[in-house]
Amino acid sequence: MKRSKMSEAELLKRSFCKAMVEIATQIRQIPTKEQMKQYALVIPHIKEAATTFNSWLIDEDLVEPSNRIAWFYEEQSIFEEAEKWYLYSCELVTEKLGGDHPDIATCLNNLALLYRTQGHQAAEVGGESLCCCHNSQQSSRTLLFPGAVC
Repeated sequence: MKRSKMSEAELLKRSFCKAMVEIATQIRQIPTKEQMKQYALVIPHIKEAATTFNSWLIDEDLVEPSNRIAWFYEEQSIFEEAEKWYLYSCELVTEKLGGDHPDIATCLNNLALLYRTQGHQAAEVGGESLCCCHNSQQSSRTLLFPGAVC
C-alpha cells in the first residue's frame, strides 16, 4: 500500500513539474502589462517546481523554469532577483548535468546579458571571469567570453 502511494506521489510531482514547465515556456521576455499580471499569479508555483521539485524535472526542462522566472524579474527591473535566478540556473545545471553541459553556456549568456543591461562590462561568476562585448556593427549582439580579460 505504501509503495503504491509513493508511485502516485511521484507521478503527481512529475505531472506538476511538467505543467509548470509548459506554463513557464509561455512567459515572454518582453511581456505586456496584462501578461505580467497573469505571470505574477503562477510565478510562486513555477518557483516551487524550479526549487523544491527540481528532481522531477526532466533534463531538457531543467533550466526553463528558473530562466523564465529570471526574465519575469528582469522585465520589471528587479535585477537582484533576476540575477539570483540566473545564478541558480547555472548552479542547477552544473550540479545535475555537469559543468560542461551546453545549457551552461545559455545560463552564463543570460547572466552576461543581465549584467550588460545594468551597464557592467565584466563580472565574475563561480570563479570565471565573464566579459560582455558589444559588437559595434550589430548593436543587439552580445558575446560572452568565459575567462576573458576585459
